[in-house]
Amino acid sequence: MNCKNKKAQVTLFVILAIVIIVSILVFSFFIQKRIITLNLNNPLAYIQKCTKDSVNSAVLILEENGGFIYNKSLSIMHQGQNYTYLCYYSGNYKSCVNQKPELISDMEKDIAQYVSRDVENCFSSYKSEMQKRGYSVELGEMNLSAEIIPGKIIIQTRRKLILNKESVSDFEKFDAIVPSPLYQLAIISGEILRQESEFCNFNSDGYMVIYPNYNIYKIEYSNSVLYKIQDRKTKDSFLFAVKSCTFPPY
Repeated sequence: MNCKNKKAQVTLFVILAIVIIVSILVFSFFIQKRIITLNLNNPLAYIQKCTKDSVNSAVLILEENGGFIYNKSLSIMHQGQNYTYLCYYSGNYKSCVNQKPELISDMEKDIAQYVSRDVENCFSSYKSEMQKRGYSVELGEMNLSAEIIPGKIIIQTRRKLILNKESVSDFEKFDAIVPSPLYQLAIISGEILRQESEFCNFNSDGYMVIYPNYNIYKIEYSNSVLYKIQDRKTKDSFLFAVKSCTFPPY
């Protein structure tokens, strides 16, 4: 009898577990479907989410490649991590030349180019979905720009969108703001590059005393200095390398 009771209890628990799992999956499906429907009914929210996802992806690439997404510069590998040279001199004795004197504006251009591709695809997907729902959709030319400022990245997207079914709705501004420490990381990087190009050195310990919100790690490797600047709060890290004032091997 005890054996039969135990088997019955196990069977009951298995059935309950299956019911709970199926219920969660069904609930998640309908919630996700409702979110998608709500976003389709709100084109601003739909494009903003797409924009923010794309910006976060672009920022990660920039941080791991010294501010480059396209036309990447010379780099060096260390322990499986790539470091892009932002200040470089191929010879000996002389100080390096800054490869990215306009770091922030260059990153803004790369972000705009990267995000434009994704947002264009999102507009196309949105148009297709709305047409399936019986809407007439008109899309104008898109103009997208990126601005990196303290604490955030601002994406300004201008595009005429007209939806027509039982009534006409038109939209034009699809701006998005993404929190990011990229501006501050770039400012610190610029100061490091300035000092390395002028003095062949950067005092990271002294700098961290003045700016305690950031960790600055230095690794001397293969006649180069590898830098990692980390925002202590967000853990975002900006990586790059410097080759300056080296001495020939004896």
